[in-house]
Amino acid sequence: MDLFNYHMHNYYCDGKGEPEDYVKRAIELGFKAIGFSSHAPVDIPNEWTMRQEDLSKYVEEIIGLKEKYKGKIEIYLGLEIDYIKDFMGPGDEIYKNIPLDYCIGSVHFMPIKDTGEYLTVDYTEAELRNIIEKGYDGDSYKFVEAYYGFIREMAATSKPDIVGHLDLIKKFNKNNLFFREDDSRYVEQIEKTLKVIKENDLIVEVNTGGVTRGYISEYYPSEWIIKRCKELSIPMSINSDAHVVDNLAGCFKEAAEQLKNNGINEQKILLESKWVYSKL
Repeated sequence: MDLFNYHMHNYYCDGKGEPEDYVKRAIELGFKAIGFSSHAPVDIPNEWTMRQEDLSKYVEEIIGLKEKYKGKIEIYLGLEIDYIKDFMGPGDEIYKNIPLDYCIGSVHFMPIKDTGEYLTVDYTEAELRNIIEKGYDGDSYKFVEAYYGFIREMAATSKPDIVGHLDLIKKFNKNNLFFREDDSRYVEQIEKTLKVIKENDLIVEVNTGGVTRGYISEYYPSEWIIKRCKELSIPMSINSDAHVVDNLAGCFKEAAEQLKNNGINEQKILLESKWVYSKL
């Protein structure tokens, strides 16, 4: 299959390596197009998003790489933008003043109303437990409902091109530690969320990053959700969420096989500045 990747991180946020390192490796591997998606700045103390003062430099560098490698590979400027209710989202006016080619919308932060904290669902198992206990009275399914509620709000109001790692909350849920994906309460939230994604014509990525980095054994989203995306005709795109150059195409062949085994024979990609379908 032709290779594309629109989810990757470098030294501007929590990834490693220069953006040009990724370009050179992508050319070596025969990629047709890549997109940079550093974590957009967030005005909440954290160790992994881009600093506000680096945003303009990031934009300038990626635009410069586009020109430098024109004719060898298509390069696109993107951001992974967090949706935080009443705080920020991919549809904010600030991003309309940046020449973005696309954006990935994700939910990492969850607000803890009583304390004013914003904790992340994918940092550590202890922090996830803290969110559930502090924010949702220890009820993991209330947490599940809130998380997917934020995904739905983001999809309906901000309309990002790609919904990032849809079921990120399973990262530290090994052996059903907090919730079961076959529980009707969980399934209901997925069904509601996929309906909103479908209504807004968004792409769900098959994100291989959790597997390549050794956190989980199944991609985001889980295979049963991929099957529902197929049934609902929701477009999908394989991305690696690479934080190091060596993971640029991590598990792409295996992810493509999983999609094909579930009747999905094409992915939606950005090529010649248009979202089109490419055969797997």
